[in-house]
Amino acid sequence: MDETRDAKVMCGPALAGAMAIANVTARTCTFDSIRHAESAASLTEKAQSLELACQGRAPTDQEQIDHRAYVVGAILTTVCFLEATINEVYWDARETPDTLVETFSGEVVRALGTVAAATYERELTVGTLAKYQLALVIAGRPQFEQGMNPYQDVKLLTRIRNSLVHFEPE
Repeated sequence: MDETRDAKVMCGPALAGAMAIANVTARTCTFDSIRHAESAASLTEKAQSLELACQGRAPTDQEQIDHRAYVVGAILTTVCFLEATINEVYWDARETPDTLVETFSGEVVRALGTVAAATYERELTVGTLAKYQLALVIAGRPQFEQGMNPYQDVKLLTRIRNSLVHFEPE
């Protein structure tokens, strides 16, 4: 997610016509949430295309394997998107708070950063939906209603992902 590069930069004329050299550190950050969303959309489209292609006939064994791969992949990457998105908000609040000041007040950004620090240092364990709810409370916005969508859809999708990834025999 975070990459730091050091470089020496030649600066303009300094004393007595010599060139000054300065060490510069540039940080770049690439978030994965958008890649997860794109992957989920692509896999969903592939599953839908395969379903359309198989209308009116039984799918071949390979088509069944491909369809399952697309659907499972879409579920996994959708939950990855949801988790990465909220984690990126908290990470931004902690590591690059100035990027969020246009969206949130400084007080909100500091509070999000404090929660981020506690979760990264394992002092606090918070599930994905709870992270969204907590961020909404900190921002002074209404929380998602737990008995309604999108909360219920995300909860179900997460349960399905967990059963796929963390198999437990009955």
